[in-house]
Amino acid sequence: MSATCSPVCERAHPAVQMKWSAVQSHIVTGGGELVASTAEGRDFRQEELPHYHLLKRSTRKQFEAWLQDPRCRSDTLCGCWSRPVFAGGWLHDSESMTEAFNLQTPSMLIDMRFPVDRPTEQLRRAGSVEACSDDELMQLAQQHCFAGYSLPSEGDTWAITAMSSEGESRALSS
Repeated sequence: MSATCSPVCERAHPAVQMKWSAVQSHIVTGGGELVASTAEGRDFRQEELPHYHLLKRSTRKQFEAWLQDPRCRSDTLCGCWSRPVFAGGWLHDSESMTEAFNLQTPSMLIDMRFPVDRPTEQLRRAGSVEACSDDELMQLAQQHCFAGYSLPSEGDTWAITAMSSEGESRALSS
């Protein structure tokens, strides 16, 4: 590390960045326990895995099928929360390290995670990704954001209920 490297640059060092990302990955998989304790055919099918359609180049086709299925479309937001603690595989992450937000509809999800030490104002001043330095790009690369959707199999039935502001629950879909 050069003597002119700023504190932001120090945090942006790839080893620091990889540590944050590795912790996130470790927590999601329970330190590998998820893979070790599940079996294809018993617990999941290949086509249910997140990157299956990406690898098969069939994502667009599946997304179009999802759009056509009336059970899948809903603009009802049934969950919106921040996560103060994220734990798994004997590791944890808390709101002191990561800002985490989740949005959920009956058939879609969005998960966003940002390291709290990300230099947001510095990145904002850059104005565009093209104007960011390598160190700033490494900071941006730490963000974990993903979205997904559910496409029920033929014959699947499911119900999601939402709580009204008056405390009454109601079915959103079935």
